[in-house]
Amino acid sequence: MTSRQPHLHMEIRVGIKKVKEALPRPGLLESLGRRGFTARAAALGGPPSASAAPQAPGGGHGGPAWPGGRAACLPLSPPTAERAGQEAGRAAFLPAGPASRAMAGSAGEGRAAPCGWFQFGFCFGAATEAGLAPVALGEAGRIRRVRPSWSFAAILATGAAPGRLLQGAASAALPPDCLDALPSETHVLLLREAALEGWPLPAEGDWAGVLDGQPAWRRALLPEEAAAADLPLVPGGYVAPRPPFFTPLPAALQARKLALGHEHAVLLSSAGTVFSWGGGRHGQLGHGELESRAEPLLVDALHGVEVADVAAGGWHSAGISEAGDLYIWGWNESGQLALPSKAVAESQATTAVGAGRGDVALNVARSQGAANSPHKAAFISIQPFPALLDMPCEAAVSKVSCGSRHTAAVTSTGDLYTWGWGKYGQLGHRDTASSDQPRRVCYFVDWKLCVVDVVCGPWTTYTHAVGR
Repeated sequence: MTSRQPHLHMEIRVGIKKVKEALPRPGLLESLGRRGFTARAAALGGPPSASAAPQAPGGGHGGPAWPGGRAACLPLSPPTAERAGQEAGRAAFLPAGPASRAMAGSAGEGRAAPCGWFQFGFCFGAATEAGLAPVALGEAGRIRRVRPSWSFAAILATGAAPGRLLQGAASAALPPDCLDALPSETHVLLLREAALEGWPLPAEGDWAGVLDGQPAWRRALLPEEAAAADLPLVPGGYVAPRPPFFTPLPAALQARKLALGHEHAVLLSSAGTVFSWGGGRHGQLGHGELESRAEPLLVDALHGVEVADVAAGGWHSAGISEAGDLYIWGWNESGQLALPSKAVAESQATTAVGAGRGDVALNVARSQGAANSPHKAAFISIQPFPALLDMPCEAAVSKVSCGSRHTAAVTSTGDLYTWGWGKYGQLGHRDTASSDQPRRVCYFVDWKLCVVDVVCGPWTTYTHAVGR
C-alpha cells in the first residue's frame, strides 16, 4: 500500500501472505478473487499484483463492558411470579436447562443431533463458563430469525407463535402482528403489518407492560410495504432502534441490503456495488483513509467485484463476492479481520509463558521485533480498504456476520469459522481465547450439523444448523 495517510498513528501493513490485493491506483482493488473473476489489467494499464466520528448510523455495537464479566447462555426462568404465565411461550426459545448444556458439551452416546438455532457467548446475567459451548435455543423449526443487541435479543417465531424480546431472565411477548424487530439498549424497533414503531425499553428490569400503550415513534406502512421490508431497510430509507428512528436514503442507490455498525453503515446496491458512510477513524468505511463520511460513498476498492452480501460490526466491515470470496476491512485490534494482531500475539505469549511454552513466547517476541523494524511491520491494526481473505482450504464463503470485535463466516460446505475477540466464548471454541486466524467451530462437525446461517451480536454468536 502506498503511504496515503502520513498521519496514521497505528501500524498498517499490507502484502502478507494471507492478503491478496492490488492498488496500482489509490483505492482500487485489482485482485478480484480466486474463483472466476477476470483481472482488469488491460483496462487499468498494468497486471494485477498481490477526527471525530459522526453520529452512529446504527449504534448497535457500542457501549461499556458489563460489570462482573457476565456472559454465556440464556437464563432458565423468569424472576417474578407475574411472568410465570410466559413460561410456555418462552420454552420454545430457551435452553432446557442443565441437560441442554450437557448435550452441548459433547456429541455421541446415542443422542440425536440437535437442530435449529444455537447461541454462544455473552448473555446478560449469566456466568462466562456456562456459554463456552453452543447451546440450543429451543425446538427445531420454532425460530425464524434472531436479532441481538448487547444485552437484548429479539427472537422471531415461525407460524402463529408470538416472538419474544429477551434480556437475561426477563422476557416480553412481541405483538402477534410483529414481522421483525431491531433491539438496542434503549429502544426496540418493531416492524408490524401496517406500521413501524419505536418503543423505549425498561431500565432496571421493569418489564411490566413494556409494549403496552403508545410507542415513542410510529410510521405508517402499507401492508405490502411491510411484507417486503428487510430491516433495517424500509421504503424510502432505513431505520435504527433509537431516535430519530428513520433516515432517508437517495433512491438512486437502489439498496438491496444495509448493514449497520456502531458508527458506520455499509450498503449493497442492486447492482452489486458497495457504499459506506459514517465514522471512519478505524478504516471501517473501506475508502483507504480514516476520514468520516456524512453521505454514502462508493467503495472504489471493490470496483469490478460483484458483491453478494455485506456485514458491519463494531468498527469493521465485510463483503462476500458472488464467487464466494471474503473481503474484510477496518479495525483489527482483536484479530477480527483474521490478520496478524499485536494484542492477540501478546495474549498468546502470556498464556504460553504461564504454560511453560517458551517456544511460542519466543516466536511472538520475534514477531514484535519485526514490528519495530522500519522495513516491515508484523501486525496490522487498521486495514483501511478491503483485503481478500484466504479461508482454510480455500473454502467459498456463503454468509458472514460481524460482532463488536469478532467475525463469523459460513462456508458453502456448511462449516462455521470464527475469529477475533473471544473473551465471552463468542467464538464457540469452548474457551475465552482470542484468535487472529479463522478456526472451524468443531461442535457442529462433531454433531454432523450443517450451518446455514450466522448472526453475530456484539459479544454473542447465533447460528442456525440442520442435520447433514
